[in-house]
Amino acid sequence: MREFTIYDPQEYGMSGSPAYDEAYVILHDENLGKSYLAYVYTSDFDSPPEIDIDTMQEITGDLELKEPVMKNVFMQRNGEIVLKEYGRDFILSDQQNELLARPSVINTESGRYVTERNDGGAVLFSKDLTLEGIRPEKLDMRAFSEAVRKKNPKLTEMTHERYGNKYPYFPNAKYYEETNEMIVFVTRAQIQEIEDMTLTGKAPLYSNIFTGEKWDINNVSAVCVVDEKTYDVWIMNPALLKEWKDKDPRYNEEKER
Repeated sequence: MREFTIYDPQEYGMSGSPAYDEAYVILHDENLGKSYLAYVYTSDFDSPPEIDIDTMQEITGDLELKEPVMKNVFMQRNGEIVLKEYGRDFILSDQQNELLARPSVINTESGRYVTERNDGGAVLFSKDLTLEGIRPEKLDMRAFSEAVRKKNPKLTEMTHERYGNKYPYFPNAKYYEETNEMIVFVTRAQIQEIEDMTLTGKAPLYSNIFTGEKWDINNVSAVCVVDEKTYDVWIMNPALLKEWKDKDPRYNEEKER
């Protein structure tokens, strides 16, 4: 990932024509030592801010950079912005928020952060305790399907409503309308990344921002756990996830060392 420092073009007498869901910024590449003018945008309510790579225009000539608005801004290959690691909460200042195009979702090195509403100004972001905040794991879908089919063929059937990552990335979930069943799929290692508040039902595993539906350990029908190395499969009661996390020897022996 490329690392940038963000500056406000207006402080250098430069201006663009950003739309409501865009911002005009100066990006300084910390590795190349080059500066660019570019647009940052948010494509959707639940999407993190992205740098419009096609609009990046290198600034030629001398540019005496002043105090940055934000440091440690990383860009993935698709332009998506990732910030450095944070704790449970962090605040974007008014200026930082504007130059990130007033997002409602921000990805960081330590997970996904969200705010309920962003109408501008300083905004508080809190770590997403749902499974949306866990780093995705890519699985071999043929091995996954064969293993799950042996346990319960129904879990491999298609359904209209999906949550979380798209295959072949996990975790994710499928809702079966006819039987009103919500099934969550997660890798064995990812259980260690789930917050205890989620595992005890104080925060949902998944939620639907449009309907207000919250799926937690009390109303999810089952959790399908897949070992990301051996493709062993377990189908369990969601209430057992906390016990599994605490007692799994593959991971807790390393913590005790």
